[in-house]
Amino acid sequence: MKWLEIIEIRSTDTPRERFENILQDLIKDVEGESHQHNIRVFFRKSIDSDYSIHLFHDSIIEEGDYCELGVQLSSALLDFGFVHHSVWSELKTN
Repeated sequence: MKWLEIIEIRSTDTPRERFENILQDLIKDVEGESHQHNIRVFFRKSIDSDYSIHLFHDSIIEEGDYCELGVQLSSALLDFGFVHHSVWSELKTN
């Protein structure tokens, strides 16, 4: 089953350029440790402080599950602002 974790963050006090460097370093470190995750980072066009990290999975998921990496990332980002972490399952279409 394909599923997705989305970690949204609204950075509060960190300037955009500095926060983007922190995010890039964090993702680079994570990708270096684990090649089993497809990670993408997005920023909101109209609000300079909003970012979204997407972790794509193709495995079995139990209701309410989060992967360890997602929990670690969302915890690490709490120091920089408001964080929302959610899990989405793919809807099968014919």
